[in-house]
Amino acid sequence: MTRRRQLLDMLTAERQRLEQAAATIVETWCATPAGSSAAWRASTNDLDDTIQQSPVWRAHEDLLRTVPSG
Repeated sequence: MTRRRQLLDMLTAERQRLEQAAATIVETWCATPAGSSAAWRASTNDLDDTIQQSPVWRAHEDLLRTVPSG
């Protein structure tokens, strides 16, 4: 979870920088967010797999999914 949060923070920061970057350097920055996105997706998939394999975590997930959001 900690690494996933770090990756998400890094990805967010890179996207914000990219929005303010000059057009000439946007191309060189595009590789970093793409790599961060891939790493974040991989960590999310790993987390999903771990949750699905654990009865305790699945019970927590099921409970959280039944709570109305609003």
